[in-house]
Amino acid sequence: MAPLTRRRCLAGLAATSLGLRGDPAHAARQPRIACLEWTSAEMVVSLGIGPVAVADTKGYRDWVAGPALPAGCLDLGSR
Repeated sequence: MAPLTRRRCLAGLAATSLGLRGDPAHAARQPRIACLEWTSAEMVVSLGIGPVAVADTKGYRDWVAGPALPAGCLDLGSR
């Protein structure tokens, strides 16, 4: 086994601090999904994941009874 030098000790501390740097808030985030078809939008909303954007949101709200799109859902334009 190699002797413990100051350089090895500092390198080990640096590697440890880099490895422990986690982002617990990142793990709790939901995926950001954009749906190009209403069928996929219905499935995503029914799974409890609010899509960020859907194609033709006005048409979706007019033609699809449920599930409803989240309030902040963006319109991607015509399908």
